[in-house]
Amino acid sequence: MELRLQPSENSAQTQAGFVIRGESVQHWLTELERMAFTLSKVTVYALPDTTANSIFGCLVLPSSSEDLEKNDRHLRVQEFVGLLYHPLRTEVLPQLEEQELLHLFKSKPYAFLPDIGLFELEAPVNWSEIIEPPVSSNCIVTVPTRGYTPPKEIKQMFLKEIPAKEVEERMEKELFPEKETIEEKPLSFLEKAQMRMLKWMLAKKAKEKGDDTTDAEGAAIGKDGKDGGAGLGAGLGGLILGTALGIGALVAMPLNALFKAGKKGDGSVGAGAAMGASGAGQSSNGLFDKWIDSLGQKLDGLVDRNKKALDKLFDMMKNDPNEALKYAIPIDSDGVTRGNQQAGFDMSRRWSNFSLFQGYGSGAGGSVDFGDRSHELYQRYTQMAEDFIKKGNYHKAAFVYLKLLNNKWLAASTLRDGGYYEEAATIYLEKLKDKNLAAHCYRKGKFYEKSIELYLELEEHETAGDICVEMGQRGRGDYHYATAETKLCERADYITASKLCRAKRQIPERAQEILLQGWRYNARAYDCANAYFKYLPEEVERAEEMYRFYEKEVSGDQQENFLNVVTLQYENEPDERMRDLAYEIISLELDKGNNMSGKLFSYNKGDKQISRDVSRFRYKRY
Repeated sequence: MELRLQPSENSAQTQAGFVIRGESVQHWLTELERMAFTLSKVTVYALPDTTANSIFGCLVLPSSSEDLEKNDRHLRVQEFVGLLYHPLRTEVLPQLEEQELLHLFKSKPYAFLPDIGLFELEAPVNWSEIIEPPVSSNCIVTVPTRGYTPPKEIKQMFLKEIPAKEVEERMEKELFPEKETIEEKPLSFLEKAQMRMLKWMLAKKAKEKGDDTTDAEGAAIGKDGKDGGAGLGAGLGGLILGTALGIGALVAMPLNALFKAGKKGDGSVGAGAAMGASGAGQSSNGLFDKWIDSLGQKLDGLVDRNKKALDKLFDMMKNDPNEALKYAIPIDSDGVTRGNQQAGFDMSRRWSNFSLFQGYGSGAGGSVDFGDRSHELYQRYTQMAEDFIKKGNYHKAAFVYLKLLNNKWLAASTLRDGGYYEEAATIYLEKLKDKNLAAHCYRKGKFYEKSIELYLELEEHETAGDICVEMGQRGRGDYHYATAETKLCERADYITASKLCRAKRQIPERAQEILLQGWRYNARAYDCANAYFKYLPEEVERAEEMYRFYEKEVSGDQQENFLNVVTLQYENEPDERMRDLAYEIISLELDKGNNMSGKLFSYNKGDKQISRDVSRFRYKRY
């Protein structure tokens, strides 16, 4: 029997595989790899060429029909009864029945191609005999770390908050060295006499120069010639005259002996004695003036030591506020010093730094009795804080409020105004237990995660969602918005919930459904219905939606409420169909005995007859 192939467009056979032309096995493998075939999922038969000892190509039979779509260029073949493979859109003549084909081919597969004729497919290619597997090597592969490409622009920035304890520890290490105590003994008897004599002498010198700004105490000494101070002043006058004449050390000795009781290191008096001993050959005028200046400095030191400690503190607060803070003592906001023991106030350094969270270094607790000057000290502290704020030194101002005045609220607000948001939040949270203000400060300072944490503890889910959106995390923000929406609906606040859904979640359909729930549950039903019609989509016709709403959503006890809604919508956008709907509702209610005839005025403004008709109707019926 002679078999032949004939083209046919009506071939009923199904595609079964394809033929790769070429005698190179490497070419076959390359094509299979290109088409993403794995050798375990295909059966491959080698096809002989018409010349002896030559190969035409191979027949590839995939195990899955879905893989046939991978073939994009090779000759497609179809199969008949699983025994005969020939090109797609051809048919074998003469036509054979299945039993005839089984008998003819003896149940062995054949390939029938125009180029090579009929060929028995004896055995598939055994790849293990052709391909030599690669030799495995126990090598260590080091994969480099994925590189980082910096962004071209920064779209957002937020900070990672530091725990409150660490903030306190950090602020305890600022500004000043270890504390120390300034030892300053009160004046002795001789030092006090020395101070009075210097005042008298300098006052007399100033008077000789024509300066009227003499010291009152020195003037009093000069006038009173009967007391011991007058004699001492006369002796001093003799000393000055002797020095001017060059008499020398003989007259200077009493003065030197008198001033030995002064503070160690004061060389002003010794200079006077040395000047007297230098002889008359020197010019006395310039040296005398220098000596007088040194005596003035000596007097200033004695006067300063003679002041009360509180006066010294006030002077220091005026001249050097930064230094004064080191010696300031805490008082309460009402002007009472804190503690439980009465003690005197001394000029000891109490603050080693201006930490807002560290106690002062005086060691023992107690209170200081300032008498009627407590209020003055309170005012001085307040003024000092205000001055610091004017200079932009918010941290030191907060130190005064928190440590000296014990006013935590002013300390926190001062830090907040100065941009120290993390420190302000720490005071609000740890000292004042105000989570809301602390969360606000964390948000202002871009410590977003801590702010979100606190707002969630306060159940302010909408604000937490706002912060997430600021961070660029829209999906996370929508989760918190959805939670806030649920909470609002649980509280029957459907109006606010719909606004949140419409403006921030941007789901207008859901917002309309929430307003419908408010109408159905009679929770501010009038407002919910008006908002529902206000935000209807442009493609929805308002009057038609009102009819649909009336039929589906309005029950018997809601007729009057809905009529008020129709009336408001009619006033905003008059429509004859709205008026007809209103007439229908009024008519039904009148039949039920509900006097709603007065509602007709809203739909017939300017019609004087309607007023008389309504009056007659009411008179006849009621």
